[in-house]
Amino acid sequence: MGQQNQIGALQRDAERFGELVRICPNGIAICSGTTVRSVNPALSQLVDFPAEDLVGQSLGDLLFESVRERTMNRLQTMLAEGMGHDSVCSTRLLRADGLTIDVEVSTDRLESGEAVDSVVVFRPLAVFRNTALLNSEELIQRAHLLRMSVFGELAAALIHELGQPLTAARGASDILESTRNEDGTWNITGRPAEILMTAVGQIGDRFQKIWQFVRNRRPELSSVPINASVQDAIDLTTAAARHAAVDVQFSAGDVQTVNIDSSLIGLVTTGLIRRSVTALQASVGKPRLIRVTTSDCPGEFVAVEIEHNGAVMATEESGGPALVPQESTPDHLALSTYRLIIEEHGGILNIQPGIGGVGVRYRLLLPGG
Repeated sequence: MGQQNQIGALQRDAERFGELVRICPNGIAICSGTTVRSVNPALSQLVDFPAEDLVGQSLGDLLFESVRERTMNRLQTMLAEGMGHDSVCSTRLLRADGLTIDVEVSTDRLESGEAVDSVVVFRPLAVFRNTALLNSEELIQRAHLLRMSVFGELAAALIHELGQPLTAARGASDILESTRNEDGTWNITGRPAEILMTAVGQIGDRFQKIWQFVRNRRPELSSVPINASVQDAIDLTTAAARHAAVDVQFSAGDVQTVNIDSSLIGLVTTGLIRRSVTALQASVGKPRLIRVTTSDCPGEFVAVEIEHNGAVMATEESGGPALVPQESTPDHLALSTYRLIIEEHGGILNIQPGIGGVGVRYRLLLPGG
Protein backbone atom coordinates (compact mmCIF):
# COMPACT_ATOMS: atom_id res chain seq x y z
CA MET A 1 0.00 0.00 0.00
CA GLY A 2 2.84 2.35 0.93
CA GLN A 3 4.56 1.72 -2.41
CA GLN A 4 1.35 2.49 -4.30
CA ASN A 5 1.00 5.78 -2.38
CA GLN A 6 4.58 6.62 -3.29
CA ILE A 7 3.96 5.93 -6.97
CA GLY A 8 0.80 8.02 -6.86
CA ALA A 9 2.66 10.91 -5.22
CA LEU A 10 5.37 10.74 -7.87
CA GLN A 11 2.78 10.80 -10.63
CA ARG A 12 1.14 13.88 -9.11
CA ASP A 13 4.55 15.57 -8.77
CA ALA A 14 5.30 14.80 -12.43
CA GLU A 15 1.95 16.27 -13.48
CA ARG A 16 2.58 19.43 -11.44
CA PHE A 17 6.08 19.74 -12.88
CA GLY A 18 4.66 19.35 -16.36
CA GLU A 19 2.12 22.09 -15.68
CA LEU A 20 4.90 24.43 -14.43
CA VAL A 21 6.91 23.78 -17.60
CA ARG A 22 3.84 24.48 -19.71
CA ILE A 23 3.15 27.90 -18.13
CA CYS A 24 6.80 28.95 -17.69
CA PRO A 25 7.58 32.19 -19.61
CA ASN A 26 11.04 30.90 -20.54
CA GLY A 27 11.46 28.61 -23.52
CA ILE A 28 12.17 25.00 -22.49
CA ALA A 29 13.26 22.06 -24.63
CA ILE A 30 13.75 18.46 -23.46
CA CYS A 31 16.43 16.78 -25.57
CA SER A 32 17.82 13.29 -26.09
CA GLY A 33 21.38 14.05 -27.11
CA THR A 34 20.90 16.96 -29.50
CA THR A 35 17.43 15.88 -30.68
CA VAL A 36 14.45 17.85 -29.38
CA ARG A 37 11.96 15.50 -27.71
CA SER A 38 9.43 18.05 -26.41
CA VAL A 39 9.06 21.82 -25.97
CA ASN A 40 6.85 24.10 -23.90
CA PRO A 41 4.48 26.72 -25.42
CA ALA A 42 6.86 29.59 -24.52
CA LEU A 43 9.63 28.23 -26.76
CA SER A 44 7.14 27.66 -29.57
CA GLN A 45 6.04 31.31 -29.25
CA LEU A 46 9.63 32.61 -29.15
CA VAL A 47 10.56 31.01 -32.46
CA ASP A 48 7.01 31.19 -33.92
CA PHE A 49 6.96 27.50 -34.88
CA PRO A 50 4.26 24.99 -33.85
CA ALA A 51 5.52 22.69 -31.11
CA GLU A 52 4.96 19.60 -33.26
CA ASP A 53 7.29 21.04 -35.93
CA LEU A 54 10.09 21.47 -33.39
CA VAL A 55 9.95 17.93 -32.02
CA GLY A 56 12.47 15.70 -33.81
CA GLN A 57 14.66 18.59 -34.96
CA SER A 58 18.26 19.03 -33.88
CA LEU A 59 18.61 21.58 -31.10
CA GLY A 60 21.12 23.43 -33.26
CA ASP A 61 18.43 24.02 -35.90
CA LEU A 62 16.70 26.40 -33.46
CA LEU A 63 19.79 28.63 -33.40
CA PHE A 64 20.97 31.31 -35.81
CA GLU A 65 23.57 29.84 -38.14
CA SER A 66 26.46 32.15 -37.23
CA VAL A 67 26.29 31.21 -33.51
CA ARG A 68 25.13 27.60 -33.88
CA GLU A 69 28.41 25.72 -33.61
CA ARG A 70 29.82 27.90 -30.83
CA THR A 71 26.64 27.66 -28.75
CA MET A 72 26.38 23.89 -29.09
CA ASN A 73 30.03 23.49 -28.03
CA ARG A 74 29.44 25.70 -25.01
CA LEU A 75 26.29 23.85 -23.97
CA GLN A 76 28.13 20.53 -24.18
CA THR A 77 30.92 21.96 -22.01
CA MET A 78 28.44 23.33 -19.46
CA LEU A 79 26.63 19.99 -19.33
CA ALA A 80 29.86 18.01 -18.98
CA GLU A 81 31.02 20.30 -16.14
CA GLY A 82 27.69 19.96 -14.32
CA MET A 83 27.16 23.71 -14.14
CA GLY A 84 23.37 23.51 -14.14
CA HIS A 85 21.04 26.45 -14.70
CA ASP A 86 23.07 28.87 -12.56
CA SER A 87 25.46 29.29 -15.51
CA VAL A 88 24.29 30.69 -18.83
CA CYS A 89 25.65 31.66 -22.22
CA SER A 90 24.25 34.17 -24.71
CA THR A 91 23.05 33.10 -28.15
CA ARG A 92 20.39 33.79 -30.82
CA LEU A 93 17.24 31.85 -31.61
CA LEU A 94 16.10 31.76 -35.24
CA ARG A 95 12.44 32.64 -35.76
CA ALA A 96 10.13 31.34 -38.49
CA ASP A 97 10.11 34.80 -40.13
CA GLY A 98 13.91 34.78 -40.45
CA LEU A 99 14.46 37.28 -37.64
CA THR A 100 16.46 36.45 -34.52
CA ILE A 101 15.93 36.91 -30.80
CA ASP A 102 18.80 37.21 -28.31
CA VAL A 103 18.54 34.84 -25.35
CA GLU A 104 20.49 33.39 -22.48
CA VAL A 105 20.60 29.60 -22.53
CA SER A 106 21.43 27.05 -19.83
CA THR A 107 21.26 23.27 -19.62
CA ASP A 108 21.21 20.47 -17.08
CA ARG A 109 20.73 16.72 -16.94
CA LEU A 110 17.23 15.33 -16.64
CA GLU A 111 16.97 11.75 -15.40
CA SER A 112 13.90 9.92 -16.65
CA GLY A 113 13.87 6.25 -15.74
CA GLU A 114 17.03 4.67 -17.12
CA ALA A 115 17.56 7.39 -19.72
CA VAL A 116 19.42 10.62 -19.02
CA ASP A 117 18.16 13.48 -21.18
CA SER A 118 18.90 17.18 -20.94
CA VAL A 119 16.66 20.16 -20.33
CA VAL A 120 17.61 23.37 -22.13
CA VAL A 121 16.18 26.72 -20.98
CA PHE A 122 16.10 29.88 -23.15
CA ARG A 123 15.63 33.28 -21.43
CA PRO A 124 15.09 36.46 -23.53
CA LEU A 125 17.68 39.17 -22.82
CA ALA A 126 17.12 42.72 -21.64
CA VAL A 127 17.08 45.36 -24.39
CA PHE A 128 20.56 46.82 -23.88
CA ARG A 129 22.06 43.33 -23.90
CA ASN A 130 20.93 42.85 -27.50
CA THR A 131 23.68 45.09 -28.86
CA ALA A 132 27.12 43.86 -29.84
CA LEU A 133 30.00 44.16 -27.40
CA LEU A 134 31.82 46.91 -29.27
CA ASN A 135 28.69 49.09 -29.42
CA SER A 136 27.40 48.54 -25.88
CA GLU A 137 27.76 51.94 -24.19
CA GLU A 138 25.98 50.55 -21.17
CA LEU A 139 28.63 47.89 -20.74
CA ILE A 140 31.47 50.42 -21.16
CA GLN A 141 29.98 52.74 -18.53
CA ARG A 142 29.28 49.95 -16.05
CA ALA A 143 32.77 48.52 -16.51
CA HIS A 144 34.43 51.92 -15.98
CA LEU A 145 32.43 52.61 -12.81
CA LEU A 146 33.40 49.21 -11.47
CA ARG A 147 37.03 49.68 -12.53
CA MET A 148 37.27 52.91 -10.55
CA SER A 149 35.57 51.26 -7.58
CA VAL A 150 38.11 48.43 -7.57
CA PHE A 151 40.97 50.92 -7.98
CA GLY A 152 39.62 52.98 -5.07
CA GLU A 153 39.75 49.94 -2.81
CA LEU A 154 43.29 49.14 -3.92
CA ALA A 155 44.55 52.74 -3.92
CA ALA A 156 45.96 52.92 -0.39
CA ALA A 157 47.99 49.75 -0.84
CA LEU A 158 49.20 50.82 -4.30
CA ILE A 159 50.32 54.23 -3.04
CA HIS A 160 52.23 52.51 -0.23
CA GLU A 161 53.94 50.30 -2.81
CA LEU A 162 54.95 53.32 -4.88
CA GLY A 163 56.28 55.00 -1.75
CA GLN A 164 59.13 52.51 -1.29
CA PRO A 165 60.92 53.11 -4.62
CA LEU A 166 60.12 56.84 -4.39
CA THR A 167 61.83 57.03 -1.01
CA ALA A 168 64.83 55.12 -2.36
CA ALA A 169 65.03 57.40 -5.40
CA ARG A 170 64.85 60.52 -3.24
CA GLY A 171 67.62 59.28 -0.97
CA ALA A 172 69.85 58.34 -3.89
CA SER A 173 69.25 61.69 -5.61
CA ASP A 174 70.21 63.56 -2.41
CA ILE A 175 73.52 61.69 -2.31
CA LEU A 176 74.18 62.43 -5.99
CA GLU A 177 73.33 66.11 -5.45
CA SER A 178 75.97 66.33 -2.74
CA THR A 179 78.62 65.03 -5.14
CA ARG A 180 77.82 67.32 -8.08
CA ASN A 181 80.84 68.45 -10.09
CA GLU A 182 82.11 72.05 -9.88
CA ASP A 183 80.77 72.80 -13.39
CA GLY A 184 77.25 71.82 -12.31
CA THR A 185 77.15 68.40 -13.98
CA TRP A 186 76.46 65.16 -12.12
CA ASN A 187 78.91 62.36 -11.81
CA ILE A 188 76.23 59.65 -12.07
CA THR A 189 78.21 56.57 -11.12
CA GLY A 190 78.46 54.16 -8.25
CA ARG A 191 75.87 52.71 -5.85
CA PRO A 192 73.62 55.84 -5.57
CA ALA A 193 73.20 55.93 -9.35
CA GLU A 194 72.34 52.22 -9.38
CA ILE A 195 69.73 52.70 -6.64
CA LEU A 196 68.24 55.70 -8.45
CA MET A 197 67.95 53.92 -11.80
CA THR A 198 66.47 50.78 -10.21
CA ALA A 199 63.92 52.80 -8.23
CA VAL A 200 62.89 54.84 -11.26
CA GLY A 201 62.42 51.63 -13.24
CA GLN A 202 60.24 50.14 -10.47
CA ILE A 203 58.13 53.30 -10.30
CA GLY A 204 57.67 53.31 -14.06
CA ASP A 205 56.66 49.62 -14.18
CA ARG A 206 54.14 49.95 -11.35
CA PHE A 207 52.66 53.17 -12.67
CA GLN A 208 52.28 51.61 -16.13
CA LYS A 209 50.29 48.69 -14.70
CA ILE A 210 48.07 51.05 -12.71
CA TRP A 211 47.49 53.24 -15.75
CA GLN A 212 46.64 50.25 -17.95
CA PHE A 213 44.07 49.18 -15.36
CA VAL A 214 42.30 52.52 -14.77
CA ARG A 215 42.27 54.02 -18.26
CA ASN A 216 38.95 53.86 -20.06
CA ARG A 217 38.77 52.90 -23.73
CA ARG A 218 36.47 51.12 -26.12
CA PRO A 219 36.67 47.32 -25.98
CA GLU A 220 38.66 45.62 -28.70
CA LEU A 221 38.90 41.87 -29.17
CA SER A 222 42.45 40.56 -29.41
CA SER A 223 44.55 37.50 -28.55
CA VAL A 224 45.51 38.05 -24.91
CA PRO A 225 48.27 35.95 -23.25
CA ILE A 226 46.14 34.87 -20.31
CA ASN A 227 48.96 33.87 -17.93
CA ALA A 228 50.56 37.33 -18.25
CA SER A 229 47.18 39.01 -17.83
CA VAL A 230 46.43 37.03 -14.65
CA GLN A 231 49.92 37.80 -13.30
CA ASP A 232 49.28 41.54 -13.82
CA ALA A 233 46.04 41.24 -11.83
CA ILE A 234 47.89 39.47 -9.03
CA ASP A 235 50.59 42.18 -9.05
CA LEU A 236 47.94 44.89 -8.67
CA THR A 237 46.40 43.16 -5.67
CA THR A 238 49.61 41.90 -4.03
CA ALA A 239 50.00 44.87 -1.67
CA ALA A 240 46.37 44.72 -0.51
CA ALA A 241 46.66 40.96 -0.02
CA ARG A 242 49.88 41.29 1.96
CA HIS A 243 48.38 43.94 4.25
CA ALA A 244 45.44 41.58 4.90
CA ALA A 245 47.83 38.65 5.58
CA VAL A 246 46.49 36.79 2.54
CA ASP A 247 48.69 34.40 0.58
CA VAL A 248 48.03 34.46 -3.17
CA GLN A 249 49.34 31.40 -5.03
CA PHE A 250 49.41 31.27 -8.83
CA SER A 251 49.71 28.01 -10.74
CA ALA A 252 50.09 28.89 -14.42
CA GLY A 253 49.07 26.14 -16.80
CA ASP A 254 50.47 25.46 -20.26
CA VAL A 255 47.98 27.75 -21.99
CA GLN A 256 48.52 30.37 -24.68
CA THR A 257 45.98 33.08 -25.50
CA VAL A 258 42.27 33.87 -25.16
CA ASN A 259 40.15 35.95 -27.53
CA ILE A 260 38.97 38.79 -25.31
CA ASP A 261 39.46 42.49 -24.56
CA SER A 262 42.61 42.84 -22.46
CA SER A 263 41.37 45.65 -20.20
CA LEU A 264 38.05 43.95 -19.46
CA ILE A 265 39.56 40.58 -18.57
CA GLY A 266 42.03 42.51 -16.41
CA LEU A 267 39.09 44.14 -14.63
CA VAL A 268 37.36 40.80 -14.02
CA THR A 269 40.41 38.95 -12.67
CA THR A 270 41.61 41.88 -10.57
CA GLY A 271 38.09 42.44 -9.22
CA LEU A 272 37.57 38.79 -8.28
CA ILE A 273 40.97 38.56 -6.55
CA ARG A 274 40.21 41.81 -4.69
CA ARG A 275 36.79 40.39 -3.77
CA SER A 276 38.47 37.26 -2.41
CA VAL A 277 40.86 39.34 -0.29
CA THR A 278 37.86 41.18 1.19
CA ALA A 279 36.11 37.88 1.98
CA LEU A 280 39.22 36.60 3.77
CA GLN A 281 39.73 39.64 6.01
CA ALA A 282 37.21 38.33 8.55
CA SER A 283 38.80 34.85 8.69
CA VAL A 284 40.54 33.96 11.97
CA GLY A 285 42.33 30.88 13.18
CA LYS A 286 43.33 29.54 9.77
CA PRO A 287 45.64 30.51 6.88
CA ARG A 288 44.12 33.03 4.48
CA LEU A 289 44.67 31.61 1.04
CA ILE A 290 43.76 32.46 -2.55
CA ARG A 291 44.64 29.95 -5.26
CA VAL A 292 44.70 31.13 -8.87
CA THR A 293 45.12 28.61 -11.69
CA THR A 294 44.95 28.56 -15.48
CA SER A 295 44.42 25.42 -17.54
CA ASP A 296 43.09 24.09 -20.82
CA CYS A 297 39.46 23.02 -20.76
CA PRO A 298 37.82 20.42 -23.07
CA GLY A 299 36.35 22.12 -26.11
CA GLU A 300 37.13 25.68 -27.09
CA PHE A 301 37.85 27.18 -23.67
CA VAL A 302 40.71 28.15 -21.38
CA ALA A 303 39.84 27.97 -17.68
CA VAL A 304 40.86 30.54 -15.05
CA GLU A 305 40.00 29.65 -11.46
CA ILE A 306 40.20 31.97 -8.45
CA GLU A 307 39.47 30.17 -5.19
CA HIS A 308 39.59 31.36 -1.58
CA ASN A 309 38.90 29.69 1.77
CA GLY A 310 37.15 32.67 3.35
CA ALA A 311 33.56 33.63 4.00
CA VAL A 312 30.78 33.55 1.44
CA MET A 313 29.94 37.18 0.73
CA ALA A 314 26.48 38.73 0.90
CA THR A 315 25.83 38.34 -2.83
CA GLU A 316 26.65 34.64 -2.88
CA GLU A 317 24.63 31.88 -1.28
CA SER A 318 24.51 28.14 -1.57
CA GLY A 319 22.23 27.21 -4.45
CA GLY A 320 22.59 23.52 -5.18
CA PRO A 321 25.77 22.73 -7.11
CA ALA A 322 26.77 26.39 -7.49
CA LEU A 323 26.80 29.65 -5.61
CA VAL A 324 24.37 32.06 -7.16
CA PRO A 325 24.91 35.84 -7.33
CA GLN A 326 21.89 37.56 -5.83
CA GLU A 327 21.01 40.52 -8.03
CA SER A 328 18.96 42.36 -5.38
CA THR A 329 21.82 43.01 -2.96
CA PRO A 330 23.76 46.31 -2.71
CA ASP A 331 26.93 45.12 -4.50
CA HIS A 332 25.11 43.19 -7.25
CA LEU A 333 26.71 45.52 -9.83
CA ALA A 334 30.10 43.86 -9.46
CA LEU A 335 29.15 40.23 -10.04
CA SER A 336 26.51 40.99 -12.65
CA THR A 337 29.02 43.14 -14.59
CA TYR A 338 31.74 40.48 -14.38
CA ARG A 339 29.26 37.90 -15.64
CA LEU A 340 28.09 40.22 -18.43
CA ILE A 341 31.65 40.94 -19.58
CA ILE A 342 32.53 37.24 -19.77
CA GLU A 343 29.31 36.27 -21.53
CA GLU A 344 29.59 39.09 -24.08
CA HIS A 345 33.00 37.67 -25.00
CA GLY A 346 31.51 34.21 -25.52
CA GLY A 347 32.68 32.81 -22.18
CA ILE A 348 31.09 31.51 -18.98
CA LEU A 349 31.44 32.65 -15.34
CA ASN A 350 30.50 29.97 -12.82
CA ILE A 351 30.53 30.46 -9.03
CA GLN A 352 30.97 27.27 -7.01
CA PRO A 353 31.74 26.22 -3.44
CA GLY A 354 35.43 25.88 -2.67
CA ILE A 355 37.17 22.57 -1.98
CA GLY A 356 35.39 20.70 0.77
CA GLY A 357 32.55 23.22 0.67
CA VAL A 358 34.73 25.93 2.24
CA GLY A 359 35.01 29.34 0.60
CA VAL A 360 34.23 30.17 -3.01
CA ARG A 361 35.64 29.21 -6.39
CA TYR A 362 35.17 31.56 -9.36
CA ARG A 363 35.59 29.57 -12.56
CA LEU A 364 35.97 31.51 -15.82
CA LEU A 365 35.79 29.67 -19.12
CA LEU A 366 37.23 31.94 -21.81
CA PRO A 367 37.24 31.36 -25.58
CA GLY A 368 40.68 30.34 -26.75
CA GLY A 369 42.49 32.76 -29.04
